[in-house]
Amino acid sequence: MQGPGCGLAAERRADSSKAKNSMGRASLLTLLLVCLASIPTISLAQDGTPGQCCNGGTPCPTPATGKAMFECSRNEWDRITQYPPWEWYQHGPTLAIDKQCQGGTNAYKACINDVDCGGGICAMPQISARDYMKNYMSCCRHCTWDMLYPAAAPIQFTKTPLAADNALYSTVQLMDCSNFAAEFGSMDVNNDGSLSADEFESTSTGWFSKTPMKQMAAQAMLNATLTTWTVDFNKDDVISMEEYIVLRHFWTPVLLGSTAPAVETGTLAGGPLGGLYMDDATTSVWVTTANNMLLNLYLNNSWPAAKTRQPRSSEENEMKKTADLDGSKRISLEEHYFRHFADIDKSGRLERWEFDLSLYNAEGLAPTRAPPLSFDDHDLDGNAVISWLERKRIFADNNPKDGALNYEEWRTADYPMAYGPFQGHTKGGRSIQSHEYMNYMLYHDCTVRGSLAYSRPLSSFPWDASCPLVITVHDQGEFGPFTLNPGGLAEVEGPSAAVGGYAVRAWENITARLLWSYKMEFVDREASARRSLDNYRIAGPDVANREFRLALLTEQDTVPPDWTCSESIWVDDGFVVSVNSEPVRADLYLIAGKLVISSHFVNFFCTLFFTVLFVGHIIWILEHRGNKEVFRPFYGEGVMDGLWWSIVTQTTVGYGDKAPGTGPGKVFAIFWMLFGLIMFGVFSGQVTVFLEDETAVNNIAGPNSIAGFRVGVLEKNKPLQIFQVYGFTPSYFNTLEEAFSDLEDKKIDALVASRADILNFYNTPREKNGGLKPALVNCGNPFKIVGFAIPPEALTQAQPAVRVCGYGRGVYATTYLTAAVNQAIRNMTRDNSLAAISSEEADTLNPPAVEDGSECEEGTKFNIPLIVAALLLLLLYTALIILTDNEKAQKLMHSIFAPSSAEEHPQSEDRPHSTPSDGEADSDQLKSKPKKDLQNGDMPPTLSQEHADEMIESAKRLGVFSAMQATDVRRMQREMKEQRFLMERMLKFFAVCSGLVLCSLAAMAGILIVIWGDQIQVANYD
Repeated sequence: MQGPGCGLAAERRADSSKAKNSMGRASLLTLLLVCLASIPTISLAQDGTPGQCCNGGTPCPTPATGKAMFECSRNEWDRITQYPPWEWYQHGPTLAIDKQCQGGTNAYKACINDVDCGGGICAMPQISARDYMKNYMSCCRHCTWDMLYPAAAPIQFTKTPLAADNALYSTVQLMDCSNFAAEFGSMDVNNDGSLSADEFESTSTGWFSKTPMKQMAAQAMLNATLTTWTVDFNKDDVISMEEYIVLRHFWTPVLLGSTAPAVETGTLAGGPLGGLYMDDATTSVWVTTANNMLLNLYLNNSWPAAKTRQPRSSEENEMKKTADLDGSKRISLEEHYFRHFADIDKSGRLERWEFDLSLYNAEGLAPTRAPPLSFDDHDLDGNAVISWLERKRIFADNNPKDGALNYEEWRTADYPMAYGPFQGHTKGGRSIQSHEYMNYMLYHDCTVRGSLAYSRPLSSFPWDASCPLVITVHDQGEFGPFTLNPGGLAEVEGPSAAVGGYAVRAWENITARLLWSYKMEFVDREASARRSLDNYRIAGPDVANREFRLALLTEQDTVPPDWTCSESIWVDDGFVVSVNSEPVRADLYLIAGKLVISSHFVNFFCTLFFTVLFVGHIIWILEHRGNKEVFRPFYGEGVMDGLWWSIVTQTTVGYGDKAPGTGPGKVFAIFWMLFGLIMFGVFSGQVTVFLEDETAVNNIAGPNSIAGFRVGVLEKNKPLQIFQVYGFTPSYFNTLEEAFSDLEDKKIDALVASRADILNFYNTPREKNGGLKPALVNCGNPFKIVGFAIPPEALTQAQPAVRVCGYGRGVYATTYLTAAVNQAIRNMTRDNSLAAISSEEADTLNPPAVEDGSECEEGTKFNIPLIVAALLLLLLYTALIILTDNEKAQKLMHSIFAPSSAEEHPQSEDRPHSTPSDGEADSDQLKSKPKKDLQNGDMPPTLSQEHADEMIESAKRLGVFSAMQATDVRRMQREMKEQRFLMERMLKFFAVCSGLVLCSLAAMAGILIVIWGDQIQVANYD
């Protein structure tokens, strides 16, 4: 295509003098073209074929090399631009096969001339200027700027006919693509067809010698080294003329707008892309400038001024979004070339034929100084197409060129923070390796496609349906409170009526709000029983299948550090206290026994004993002289009198048999009585506390009331140190089965665990319960949850139970997805959606009620055996009383228990048949004393027969034995025989009574067993 008048390179070499004359205008031209470059055209080729490049009357060949893509005929372009862009299709060269009949019998059919139309006209159908450039002048794309609005026929900004003396003439010349080659030639000092870094960066003859680039570099607004690297698309260390033409096309909008990008931090030269980019501000200025220029040009040429206008705000935003391929809010030279030039069919990716025609391919361009980059070097994921991010990796990898991106390369290449920080895409290393970059590419593509598909900004967390989400949950069958899968399905696509449960319902609501598509997989029940996190099969993204895996956790677990999780999706999530449903009943007998042997009682009793003994001494000292009748003077007797008074007075019994009679004694007694009231009041309070302690477990009403109790905790929750926060004594268990077993046996007082774990246990059938859920054992749930839930954030290292997790190490997509879930959870919490779902799922979240109350009536709380025994004894003793009052019954009893004649008159054996002596008279008088006097202590104590004989024998030997004394000894012997007789009668009586009682009890027990054996339920107090 380098015939006469065709090809800018040939024209540059043919007219070097003209190139020198144009150098003065080059700086201004460059400035103008940069502004225009940010709004590239959308010239598409059909069926994968690059656009034609027509030249006058010659055929329109397809460009075969990257060099030919820029060989625009000056003569042809000047002829076309004599007409307004909307008429180019009428005056420019076309292919005959593209003509159609307008009217006639063959309307809309292809034609060559009017004869083929049967009365109609053979002409080109009306097409927009953009489509004309795409199909017939694709090698001139660097000569026009596509404004990208309106969508149907975008405005094309290019030079128009203008008088030399017009005020806009110099500005329009800056947009004349015919001058680009001359600018390049003025910098090619070596005249080798390419620019080295020194030539390009030279401040005397290079690009940075021109205005305003020289001033921008001096003021640290433009980095020369990064600019050179960026312009060198094929990374061969030299800049070809075609690469320079792309730079001129891109940089024109900045020059025309006379506006540089805004400085965010530091300097533009030290920031992303070295300052070689357009931001929102420069793009907006460019659009206004271009529209004003077009308005003047159209009026100057008498063209309709209505054909140009300012964009609407939505059009301008869409234009910026279209040009910004990576979402960084900056339009780089690389993005401009990839979209406007390299992506010929506008598919968003480069196929191999597009790569071969691009500047990324060094073949066919100026001589290179480095090995060229191949298609395979770009195609990181091996899918036979090159995405923008694959190309951007090549551009970013410059220091060093090692296939990995370090932080400085990442920052300089302007990877947007909106898609995650540098550390979010690497597994803790100092660089992002190829496989990590592939994860980033997939995540970026899924979000960008979702944003375009649903017209949603990144802040709304878009996600494209072509990137399936696989959510894995534990299959809890038909009993789970969180996942219900009665049909035992392995997986379901999206929301399904075949599965349910709170967690599934909440997930369906979340994805519906986010417009996400998903597939749900269930872990089999046996694997679910093992509760291993490995069952969720969480790993990094499946790049080949564009698949991301997530886990919907429904049990409290400490996930691996590689996982990233959302907030809880359950409003009632947290740690709760579970206790026995039945309150502990106090066993008074057991409590009394415990109290007697308790340290409190023993210590109190010993202290009381020494106290009353001391007080007994005090009262005796005060009373034994003035109140001898009550407090006897002898120490042993008097102290015992004082001890008795001390005990009777302190216990407030007050028999009255002994009382102080002196003034000091009475004063002391007042203080002692008050002290007794206080002491026994304290003791009564301690007894009450002891009783309350025995039933204190009934007072557990939540986490704040478990201090001091024995509380069970699962081993997996041991690192949370819950006992330090709530002050209980922990007992650790491996499983909830073990913990609830000890709770039921009252080995522990309560259990602290995740509410989700407890509800899963309540609703899961257990072999121990005969295949029933614990909630149905004993006619209802034997356990209950009390009080509020401890939120996970209130405990160090605690994590929610019901949440969404994914593999997040070096995979920022998981952070993005969980952040989206968190946003949806907060919105659902605010509008009470989660609470509504929880209410609807109440039947599965809460243990079921008693199903058949008739079979679960509680047994009597009366102690039937004890009551029966007491009644029998009462009847027995009543009968005995009646019998003893009846004369016949007395005779019968006398015949049974009557003594022998010798036993009845024991005195006849020992009494001598002689006249009573004085001693005997005294003895008779003693016998005649009333019983009351004898009971008051006048009768001497009795002695055994053995001791009596010894006393008599000793007295005889000593010669002190008198008749009176012998009588006393005999009297004592007689009394001993009478006592023995009475004791024998009592033993016989009680033996008979005991036998009657035992027989009665046995008979009554047998009767009860026969009649009420199937209905009696004896209370069991453990």
